[in-house]
Amino acid sequence: MLRSTLRVYVLGRQQPAHEPTSLTVLAEFKDGRGLERVSVDVARVEALSKRIGQLEAFITNGQPPFAAEHLTELGGALFDLIFTGRVKNLLKRALPADDEDGEVRPLELIVEDPMVGGWPWEYLYDAEDEKFLCRAFYPISRGIFSHFPRNEPIVAPLPVRVLFVYGASRADPDSNLAEQLNQVRRAFDRVGEGLIEMDVMSAIEPSELHARLNEQKYHILHFYGHAGFDAARDEGYLTFDPSDAVPAADGTDANGTNASTAPRPKQRLYAKELDSLLTGRRIRLVFLNACQTAVGAPTVSATRSSAAAAIMSSGVPVVVATQFAMPDNSANFFAAGVYKALATGRSVTEAMREGRTAMMFGQGIRHVDWGIPVLYASYPDLRIFKTSAAPGGA
Repeated sequence: MLRSTLRVYVLGRQQPAHEPTSLTVLAEFKDGRGLERVSVDVARVEALSKRIGQLEAFITNGQPPFAAEHLTELGGALFDLIFTGRVKNLLKRALPADDEDGEVRPLELIVEDPMVGGWPWEYLYDAEDEKFLCRAFYPISRGIFSHFPRNEPIVAPLPVRVLFVYGASRADPDSNLAEQLNQVRRAFDRVGEGLIEMDVMSAIEPSELHARLNEQKYHILHFYGHAGFDAARDEGYLTFDPSDAVPAADGTDANGTNASTAPRPKQRLYAKELDSLLTGRRIRLVFLNACQTAVGAPTVSATRSSAAAAIMSSGVPVVVATQFAMPDNSANFFAAGVYKALATGRSVTEAMREGRTAMMFGQGIRHVDWGIPVLYASYPDLRIFKTSAAPGGA
């Protein structure tokens, strides 16, 4: 049985400097609706932006210090911005009942303003209940405005086909292909055999990924490596490093060109190119285990600037990404937790919560790391796998 999603729309855009902004917040849950208009003055926006900048600096460089109380303060400020009056009442109404022990209620958040949409909503904190929503009953799923109908994807038959793409060089000190692969494979092996068939591609250019996707159908695309945001283009990208390519016996590389020349340079695959590359592929899940893949421009629609949102706009129903830099150890524990939950037949929002929980057990995990991953989903209750006990299917 499908769970009911609490859907929250935040409508309105930032006004020119020194003018207050009026946001309209509409919440929907089952047959109930709540509507509130929120006036946001410049001082409030500046205070939030300053605190978010401090959070990002701490995650990236460790400075300035960002203690647990700073995180609850930021999360509380974000919560108070959109959960007021009737919208807040609907949130409380949507809490699972006593007979729904362990129930997860997806919270789908759709924000019109690119700057506001780029704030770290995963840290929403309800001071009354003393809980971060994302870690409690409301795993947050970000949505986008789209003209396309929201059709429920068909559950993939077993074995689910996974394409694992390694974008970095094997000599890269900041990534570990073997460890990431082991974590993902182990997550499925612990549940049962025959769940997945995995192909691995490394030392490739984007054109080679395009060719593989034309040759073979996949249900999951997992990218592990580096990414970034190009401020000059207002667009996020994935990085492909083909310098490790091994020449074939005839002296050519995978593209058939002469491998005796200088190593192939790194290439970027930008958000809008990702949209074109993945449109019509019927991929159920794209997992971007790379930094800043959920970052978009503050003045440009996320679907044109954020790698994750652009992929979702291509028709992929579920995209997992990151809004800040995430340490490798945290990323590995998170990926393993997500895949293990998916393999047991849980929904993507449940799997995200399990992945965040798994991050607590990694060595050197910081108190802010669990909020770095971001989920974009057009269907938050989607299950990628039927169950481990029921292989096969249409």
